[in-house]
Amino acid sequence: VPFCFCIVFLFEFVAHCFAFLICVCSVCARVLVCVFCIDRCEGCGLNDVVMGGQSESACESDTAGRLTFRGVISTIGGGFCSCRTHESNIAPPAGQVAAVKMKYTCDDALYKLTLSTGSMNSRALSWQFQLPEQGPGTYSATVPLSVFAASMRGQAMPRHTLNAAELTSIGLNCSIFDMHGQAIVGKAGGAFEITVHSLEWVQVIDEHDAVVGKSY
Repeated sequence: VPFCFCIVFLFEFVAHCFAFLICVCSVCARVLVCVFCIDRCEGCGLNDVVMGGQSESACESDTAGRLTFRGVISTIGGGFCSCRTHESNIAPPAGQVAAVKMKYTCDDALYKLTLSTGSMNSRALSWQFQLPEQGPGTYSATVPLSVFAASMRGQAMPRHTLNAAELTSIGLNCSIFDMHGQAIVGKAGGAFEITVHSLEWVQVIDEHDAVVGKSY
């Protein structure tokens, strides 16, 4: 009888462990987005509360692998929200003229695609490209690395060259500021939402042929 009891207990223990793993995998599946390392996306992102602002945001994924970044931009204080992937080596294949290709659906807010070469807490440079403002819709943008502009803490840092081998994360930013860190006249903040359908490295034969902001 003790032997049988042990066998039953063992099977119940294994069954509970299996159920726990299924639960964990289910939760992970809801937060993973398999598009260009966004499976390592920091769900809470970075809001302007670090600068005394009142903006708020969140990012989440769906079962189709899309990432949605939404929130509310407040002009009281900071005026921005951003999200980014966890730090990892995201460098494009060596020896290629690389570009980031992104398909996305957005509203009429101002968005930037961002690349980083360090941690969120370091003083490493980040690189930004302002997506064209074309109103609500679904778009495809192929953005060569050469058009990303360097910045640090929201301020432009000219005369720097992006080293693709040092890239550690990629993200999105929504704000009331232009590429030089200056507030844009007429930008009043408010609710925003952008959904990324896909994001990948592509090879660009001629950077002048890159498509930026093609609508669907």
